[in-house]
Amino acid sequence: SCWAFSSTGAIESINAITTGDLISLSEQELIDCDTTNYGCDGGYMDYAFEWVIQNGGIDTEADYSYTSYLGQDGVCNVTK
Repeated sequence: SCWAFSSTGAIESINAITTGDLISLSEQELIDCDTTNYGCDGGYMDYAFEWVIQNGGIDTEADYSYTSYLGQDGVCNVTK
């Protein structure tokens, strides 16, 4: 899941530079919902960025919190 953390970190950083607001984004949403990557088994930042664009954004950490700390993928929560 390190790819999800590096991807959200990059997005958070450019958002903070642009707006002045540091908002924590959801790694778990990428792990669960980005089917071009491989969840806890690995992934690529480029695919994650494309997913965020195609999805129209990404949830905050507060709205879709990290639960894959045991190395298990979750199920995409499309209601978030």
